[in-house]
Parts: sequence; structure tokens; C-alpha cells
Amino acid sequence: MVWERKHVEFIYFDEIPYEPLEVEGLPPGLEFKVFSMDESDGALSGLIKIPPGWHTDADFTLNTPEHLFILSGDLTIGEETLTEQFYSYHPKGSPHGKMSTRAGCEAIVMWDAKFGINLGDKGSMDGIILKDTIKMSWEPTVAEGPQAGIMTKMLRFVPETGEMLFIVGILPNWRESRPRHHPCVEESFKIFGDMNLNTNLGEKLLMCERSYFYRPPWIKHGPLYTRKGTMSLVRTSSLLENRYMPLEEDLDYLELIATKKQALKQ
Repeated sequence: MVWERKHVEFIYFDEIPYEPLEVEGLPPGLEFKVFSMDESDGALSGLIKIPPGWHTDADFTLNTPEHLFILSGDLTIGEETLTEQFYSYHPKGSPHGKMSTRAGCEAIVMWDAKFGINLGDKGSMDGIILKDTIKMSWEPTVAEGPQAGIMTKMLRFVPETGEMLFIVGILPNWRESRPRHHPCVEESFKIFGDMNLNTNLGEKLLMCERSYFYRPPWIKHGPLYTRKGTMSLVRTSSLLENRYMPLEEDLDYLELIATKKQALKQ
């Protein structure tokens, strides 16, 4: 299911303590914290921390697709070394063995099912994505509607569903006065900067570096304002579409509510 998670609005990374991550067949020392989870299949998003000098020579594959975004340090997987702001995607069954780090590593991780490994498997390299996002060029935003001042770097796009994972950068003093909602899940990890959400969705208003939200579809948010500018890692369950009308005027939303009401009567 991946996307059936509770609304998280919003949390700071460092509010949640690290806990040991014990994986049979791998050396101890891994730590993990969970930001959101789909209880139906174990899919989750969070942070993983690997201590300096940690390594394993074991070959293994994952039993879930995995997204990694390096926040600090270094991580070598096979022949590739990932450093700050590298992104990698490993499909289920792809090789993930012979891992090491010199300085240690902290990374955003998204697993699309319950995490587990298959020791001894070497798997296939097909579908693996590795990008040094710092070297990527900024492109115009993929979503229509917002005020000028937003650029993006597309990291992964799934044509069949419209699912996207991208970096979004916004200029200082950018402002959007119109509240908006999306017909898709929106998940965001704040890497740099600030964003004043000016909303009553949670107890906090100022989203800053090392903060996270997970919004199911149809959650109204805004107006928005950033003083210093901002950069975030964002994932959506389908094409990102900005809708600025009131929810009660959104025909797709009204149709969804009517369908749910009809189902309850049966």
C-alpha cells in the first residue's frame, strides 16, 4: 500500500530518538528513527545512522524498494560511494551488499514495504538509480500554479502512476497567499532553510532544517512564506497538482466523499 499512513504535520527530526536497528547477518551499530509508517505493509520513512568505520562484506538483496538520500558523511555500496546529497534508488531484489563508511553516515531512507534482507543473494543491477544531486541542473517546477521562484530537480518519476520524488528549491522572501491542497499524498523532508506554514494543521508553524511532514490527499495548507529560502526532498503518490479552490468546490473531492458515504450505506 505504501501510502496508507496517518497525517504527520509536522515533526522535527531531532524530536525522535534513534533506536538500535538490528539486522540478522549485518554487523551491529546501525541506528534508526521512524517518521511515518504504513501499518498495513510496514512501508516507512525515517533516518538511518551508520557509525564511522562500519562495514560488511556480505552480499545481500533487499526485500523492499529503497530510497536513500545522504544528509552527511559517506556510504559505499558495492563500487559506488555516496556523499552529501547523493540519492540512490534500489528496486526490490537489487544488490545491496559490501557496504562501508569511513566517516559515518546519516541518511533519509524510505522503504516501500517491511524491511528485510536476503543474505547471499547478488540480485540484478536493473533499475538502480544513483544521482549526485548537487551536480544536477535546476529545472522549472513540474506543478502549475504557484508564484514564481520555485525550481526542482527530478530524481525519480514513475510514468504508470505519476509518483514523483524530487528536490524543490524556493527563493528567499517567496510568498504564496492562497491556501492549496493536492489530490495526492505529499511527503516532505526539509534539508535547508525555513517555511512558515501559517496553518492550524499542527502545533508548530515554522518548518525549518531537519523537519518532516506526511500529508494524505486533500489536506488544505497555506498561506506559505519563506524568509531565508528553502530546499526540501519531496515525494508524491501521483502527479503533483495544486488546487486553490475551497474543498467544497473541488468536484473530485466531492465525488470521493459521496462514494464513501454510499459505501457506508451498503
